[in-house]
Amino acid sequence: MIQFALRTLGLAFLLVTLSGCALLPGSSRAIETKTMNTLKQVGIACQVYRIDHGALPTKTDQLRSYLIGAEELLADVKIDPNAGNAKPNTAAITVLAQSTKELPSGRTALVYVDGHVELK
Repeated sequence: MIQFALRTLGLAFLLVTLSGCALLPGSSRAIETKTMNTLKQVGIACQVYRIDHGALPTKTDQLRSYLIGAEELLADVKIDPNAGNAKPNTAAITVLAQSTKELPSGRTALVYVDGHVELK
């Protein structure tokens, strides 16, 4: 009976320890993924804005009607006002917007004029 209790207690301790260790890297990845998803939505909203207005937005306020939950989504986003001046052949290297939220990895999330999102 005592051996069973010790084994059960040891197994429970092992599971708690392993889940705690696994939780830390997972939570930082979850934050990065959420931030990248937010920027992807902002990038799509910017492209729809360009279709409607003929130019990319220069500030986040211009996107409020293009996003559901805009207040939360745009809280940590900064749009580059010069992104609209990018030449078509530089869309893949011109930053459209970036997250101002500090990520656990120390990297920054960026969305480019062509719509792709990266962590740098």
